[in-house]
Amino acid sequence: MRKRILISILIIPVLAYIIYAPFLSGILFFIFLLFLSFFASREIHQLIRRVMYFKNDKTSFLWFVVPPALILTLEFTIRFVNVLPGAMLYTGASIAGLLFVLSIIRYGTEQGAHRFFVFFANFIYCGVFPLLLLLLHGRDRGFMLVYFLFITAWVNDAAAYFVGFRFGRTRGLLQHSPNKSLEGYIGAFIVTMVVANVFKLIIRGGFSPDLVQTNVMGLAIALTAPLGDLGESLFKRKTGVKDSANFLPGLGGVLDIFDSVLLSVPVYYTLVLLIL
Repeated sequence: MRKRILISILIIPVLAYIIYAPFLSGILFFIFLLFLSFFASREIHQLIRRVMYFKNDKTSFLWFVVPPALILTLEFTIRFVNVLPGAMLYTGASIAGLLFVLSIIRYGTEQGAHRFFVFFANFIYCGVFPLLLLLLHGRDRGFMLVYFLFITAWVNDAAAYFVGFRFGRTRGLLQHSPNKSLEGYIGAFIVTMVVANVFKLIIRGGFSPDLVQTNVMGLAIALTAPLGDLGESLFKRKTGVKDSANFLPGLGGVLDIFDSVLLSVPVYYTLVLLIL
């Protein structure tokens, strides 16, 4: 636990600067998302290999890591180059279609359909979800929107652990996560909402949503962030591992660190579009 806290103290200021750094339309944040996408895809590939056979691991690895990187790179390039309207949508559809065709050719109709689903799910999780983070960051004072998401999602994750560890009594509600407790989830929900309001009260005009909107966004994250942790726990249990990788000692892999953030992005981004 001490190692986990120490590493968190060291990396959080670095990440905060990467998110804030304004030069070249946020190129540092773009590079960070590329690394996030690559390592998350690699971890998913390594876990999937435990339960699914691929004829060529090197080729399948590329199918996992390249499509998410392409969609991220396209969006960042659009900021500097005039391209065909809707190019990102067309590219995403083309990538999905190509993955489907290659899966059918490589593995046959039935097995190919199964593998396409895996490739496509990875593309959404490791490509489209980080892409939404990039789009959030590109908005006016978008770094504040990203800060809010990261802080509340990570606070939710940490509060669920600490409250559950200290006060958890009602355990075993979920078969694949027997150590998680009802008290932990309730405590995490309350702490997340408190932190969302404190964030708004401290930043004030620097964070564009008003107090009601902030609470709606905090509520969305408080409800969706635990689903990211639960989904990854189920995934790891199916593949028989404790951590998705050993990316950072004490914190686990990239999926362990960013699962709650990534799964919260779609709902959070949709709310930002609707209320701002």
